[in-house]
Amino acid sequence: MSLITPDPGLLGNTIINNRYQLEDHPKEGTFAYVYQAFDNQLERQVAVKVLKPLRTQNSEWVDHFRSEAVVLAEMENPYIVRVYEIDTDTASGLDYLAMEWLGGQSLAEWRRAVVNPAIESLLDIAIDICKGLQAIHDRGLMHGDITPRNIYLEPDNTGWRAKLIDLGLMWQLKHTAPAELDGTLSYAAPEQLRTPISDSINYRSDIYGLGALLFFLFSGQHYLQNFTPAPSQSLAEQK
Repeated sequence: MSLITPDPGLLGNTIINNRYQLEDHPKEGTFAYVYQAFDNQLERQVAVKVLKPLRTQNSEWVDHFRSEAVVLAEMENPYIVRVYEIDTDTASGLDYLAMEWLGGQSLAEWRRAVVNPAIESLLDIAIDICKGLQAIHDRGLMHGDITPRNIYLEPDNTGWRAKLIDLGLMWQLKHTAPAELDGTLSYAAPEQLRTPISDSINYRSDIYGLGALLFFLFSGQHYLQNFTPAPSQSLAEQK
């Protein structure tokens, strides 16, 4: 994600549904903006994920956005970000998720900052990621976007706790041009990149992404550096 200028009508310091006070400088993903916010009712920091206005014009996107929230809310797993509420902002008409605020940093940020991490820390983080992914697969689901920016690390009394975010992106990947998936392509399994989308995509595609992610975790390098599609080949053929 990168810092962006918010859409008109959804600026920082806006209060959503008389409850969530949005702060400035949201982060932008392919499909939504994520704001740090304050829950005025429960008096706690939360993250508010707001579906981009362009996506709200498609009822399928909205339905999936809501189904993602339901799945996450039911998980209640220490290795997966928690969802507190899903609703529609009465002022803007935009759908949003209120989620657990993760005050740490993404694995991508952490790995850039920590040049020589202790092997014990790396192993603990790897185990947390595997536990979170196992919980998703045990539900008969898949994540679909196992990348360093979708793993968040928070300090705890034993070192670091890793949590998976953005569960449910697989549906979005099926309905999105590859050019929009910045940061995702080098971690996607070949079958995820075929056009038309392959019917063979399942939890095993996550295992490919997990392998690429663990390569990055332990080496500090992306498995495929500067991966970009060549016009003469399909993305799957290049891999």
